[in-house]
Amino acid sequence: MPEIPYVCLYSRYLQTLAPFTDAERGRIMTAMLTYSTTGEIPEFEGNERYIWPTIQAQIDRDAAMYQEKCAKNRANGA
Repeated sequence: MPEIPYVCLYSRYLQTLAPFTDAERGRIMTAMLTYSTTGEIPEFEGNERYIWPTIQAQIDRDAAMYQEKCAKNRANGA
């Protein structure tokens, strides 16, 4: 997965993550930031493991869109 300089925190995550504890949400947020920068896939032991595949897929889609935008900008600038 390519490195991206951001992670989108979609407002729908408020509802999606509502059942999780503060500690679980913190681990998910840390995993999101780590994954977007290093590509390291976290190994969750708690409830986070159930939502992570959905969040990871969204990060991957966002990264692909970011890379496409960068490529278009490079082509337009050439």
